[in-house]
Order: sequence, then C-alpha cells, then structure tokens
Amino acid sequence: MKSDSYEYYSDSDLLWTNGKYYYQYDKNGNLIKKGTVKGELGVVTVPNGIAGAEYWEYEYDLKNRLHSVSKYDPVKNSVDKVVEYVYDIDGLRVSKTVGGTKRTDYVFDLSGKILEEAGEEESVQYVFLKERHLARVEKGEVLFYGTDHLSSTILMTDSKGIPVWTADASPFGDFTVVSSDSYSNLGLKFTGKDSDETTGLYYLNARWYDSDTGRFITEDPIRDGENWYAYCSNNPVMFTDPTGL
Repeated sequence: MKSDSYEYYSDSDLLWTNGKYYYQYDKNGNLIKKGTVKGELGVVTVPNGIAGAEYWEYEYDLKNRLHSVSKYDPVKNSVDKVVEYVYDIDGLRVSKTVGGTKRTDYVFDLSGKILEEAGEEESVQYVFLKERHLARVEKGEVLFYGTDHLSSTILMTDSKGIPVWTADASPFGDFTVVSSDSYSNLGLKFTGKDSDETTGLYYLNARWYDSDTGRFITEDPIRDGENWYAYCSNNPVMFTDPTGL
C-alpha cells in the first residue's frame, strides 16, 4: 500500500509528497505541473547537484480532458510538448500525436475497451475474453497476456507458450520487470488498462491515472465519495476502476 503524506502550502495550490514531487493544480482541480524540481512558464530551475531532474506540464481542453503533455529536456534545458490527445463526442480518446508527427488512432468497442491502435506504419489489435485482455497482435505476431487477480499483466507468452516478459505488479500499478525479451510497450498493463509509454499515465476512459502517486490527475467527474482523486478509495487490492468514475 502507498502511504504518501501530503504537505499543502497555505498561500498557493502547491503540495509536496514524501519529499519527491511538487504538484500544482488549476482552479478546476486538474494537475497542471508535476516534478522533482519547480518550473514556471516553461522555465525549469534545477539546483546544482540534482541529477535526473523530472518536470511535466499538463494542459486541458474546455471539458477538462487532458489535451497535451510537455516534458523537461535536460539536454536542451527546455520544456517541450511530447504528446497531444484528441477525444470524440463521448469523451473517449480517439488519437494521440507524439512529437508533433507520430499519430496513433484508437478503435473502441461499445464498452470502451481498446480493440486497435492504428499507427501510420503499423497497428496493434487486442483480443478480449469477456472482460479480460487475452492477446495482442502486432505485425502478425500473437502475444498472450497472463494476469493476476486484478487483471494486471504480469506475464506475456508467445504462440508457443514461451514467456517473453514477466513482471511483479504492485496494487497501485507500479511494475518491476523481472525478465524481458526486448518487449516494453505492452499496451495493456495495470488492471488491463492502456499504458501510455510517453507520459507514464494510464488511460481509464473518463480520466487519467498516475501510478507514481496512486491518484488520478483530475477530480472524479461525478464527484463520488470523499476524495475525488483517490483510486478505489485507496483499496486497490480488493477493487478496480475500469472507467475512471
């Protein structure tokens, strides 16, 4: 279980968790900045002696849906936009564009499960057995998912049943890879939901989830319960949230 402690600043909308990340939210309750260092208007200040500084900026559309994400590049010492998202009339993410050029379109079934990721040069199809993800097909190769009781991916095998990827999964969605035959982007990982390799976030349809904190990055759209950012009332061992509501 995560046991993060949060310190709020009385004169701002910043908070600090376990001495690792800064967070800043807008007036609508959306996460707009996250980092191990602070930034303002695209400028990041990295104190001397800090290596591996991490800093993200998040922008939203008029319906409070995550529209784009920017990331600090320590080599260029700049904050650059790394991905943009487009949604349909029902609020489902239908495409993302990485680096301004690499676009991926998404096909969903009626329940909101991803059936296909269609890129400009290649595509990936997903096969489900009832509600659980069973396999992915890419370039004619079929890989089968092995899952735990939460439907999180902990094993992938090839068509001969030989493991090509194994990992330990925490209840909040952190993965520790045990072995891998060069497979990293599995698509469906935490509770069978889409893992966005560009941002490290999980797409849960109604909103995005951050496994670093065990929290959603935006408020619950229906404002159910006491904590509108908590994942499954902080009981991810017993429950899952397939829709983000």
